[in-house]
Amino acid sequence: RLKRGLQMRQMLAWVLEQFWGSDALKLAGIVVMAIGGFQIWQAVTGRLRLLPSRKVGSDTARLVIRVGRFGYAARGAVSASIGWFLFRVGRELDPKRYRDIGGALNALQEMRFGPLLLGLAGLGLAAYGAYLAFVGFFRRKI
Repeated sequence: RLKRGLQMRQMLAWVLEQFWGSDALKLAGIVVMAIGGFQIWQAVTGRLRLLPSRKVGSDTARLVIRVGRFGYAARGAVSASIGWFLFRVGRELDPKRYRDIGGALNALQEMRFGPLLLGLAGLGLAAYGAYLAFVGFFRRKI
């Protein structure tokens, strides 16, 4: 069995062999970056798709929404970085440049203040998971 990352790189190499491959990967990268940007926008504005139901007290709901906003921001930043790596594969025609979520987090760790940034990203992704779990129990769609 091949590792997941190797399978993805082989698929990206196949896409790059197509006459439309580079443009398709760049477009896909832009779309993923835009999705990440949208998630960050949701975090900044507080316009989250799922909110706790009215059964939850207002103080608890405010706390859950704050946690969710932090989680959305972290998820958006990680998504945007994955989109950047995908765009870079299309631009540089090198499937080895692709990074999945683990690779994106490793790249984050290698940056200046990397351990701090990685810790914030991990905490944010955990906050996103906690937010989804809480809202899953007390859901209200808007």
